[in-house]
Amino acid sequence: DRFAVVSPRPGHLVSALSSAFGAGAAVVLPDPSVTADIAALTGWLRDNAVTVLYVSAPILRALAAHAGGSLAALRYVFVGNSGELISHDAAALRQLSAGGQGVSLYRVGADGRPLAVYEVPADFRIETAPVRVPLGRDLPANPAQLCHPGGQLAAIGEVAEICFGSHHTGDLGRRWADGTIELVSRAGEGSPIRKAQGAQ
Repeated sequence: DRFAVVSPRPGHLVSALSSAFGAGAAVVLPDPSVTADIAALTGWLRDNAVTVLYVSAPILRALAAHAGGSLAALRYVFVGNSGELISHDAAALRQLSAGGQGVSLYRVGADGRPLAVYEVPADFRIETAPVRVPLGRDLPANPAQLCHPGGQLAAIGEVAEICFGSHHTGDLGRRWADGTIELVSRAGEGSPIRKAQGAQ
């Protein structure tokens, strides 16, 4: 495999480096002048036979519009998802390469590990998919808890703050019966959780 990172998120580079080194793969990094030109980037990815790609949502959208399935070597495309990805972005992940697997990563930490992962299913269709791409499932090594302001755990389907250990994200979400976490709203001053915490 040949890993490339064209995402500005530092956690993505750490993730690529640790994954590539663990698998005995190579990491190739484009010159900034290449990433500034989507046509040049598309050609660079193709010429370097990149098989695993880390991207941001804006770059994903630009590549999908320009590459049109021409990046046949791609096996995996990882894209950051803090709640901004919509169903059309999930479709774009599948458009980069006919045989590629699209994966969204929620809040990749400095250690390169995401807090949740969503693999775009093979039968994904915009017509039946939710508008917002789910955050996915949390990892066994760092399970998520959905907590109400008082600290009590939320039931399946209830909206609460997404927490990982002592780390409060401020994001509101719900967990479905299959374990998938769905974002309801991103952290912000208008969050009901923030207001409740401020009143305590």
